[in-house]
Amino acid sequence: MQASSPITNKFNTMKIKIFLPLACLLSIMLATQSLQAQYARFIESGVVTFEKRVNMYAKIQSRYGKSRSSFMEQALEQYKRTQPQFKSFNYNLAFDGSRTRFWPLNDQTTPSGGFFGDDPSIDMGNTIVTDLLAGQSIGQKSVYEQTYLITD
Repeated sequence: MQASSPITNKFNTMKIKIFLPLACLLSIMLATQSLQAQYARFIESGVVTFEKRVNMYAKIQSRYGKSRSSFMEQALEQYKRTQPQFKSFNYNLAFDGSRTRFWPLNDQTTPSGGFFGDDPSIDMGNTIVTDLLAGQSIGQKSVYEQTYLITD
């Protein structure tokens, strides 16, 4: 009978130490793979309500920062004393398989903000309806008390 060498024994022991954990890991991966993603569900319709917050101090400073006159400095300081830093706007997005509708909520209780607060770039207040099947979008946009319907 031939005796096995210490190198062969060490090699066989090393093979077992590597093979056994790999075999266990592979078995676990195969078992759990069939359990994942079998019940993938896609939301086909719903309503999402979200909030947009605008940092008014930063918006005003970026807009009027380069041409700061003493009047603008006073107006900005007055605004900071009387108005909150962030202005919040709430919107809804409703969707189904063929259409989407985006509109602002009418419960906008944020004060106008005086001199700086009525800027249309801060809150557009647009209502947009999109027909996904036809590839058409209709937007109702209000700009300085005028309302326009825009079709795209």
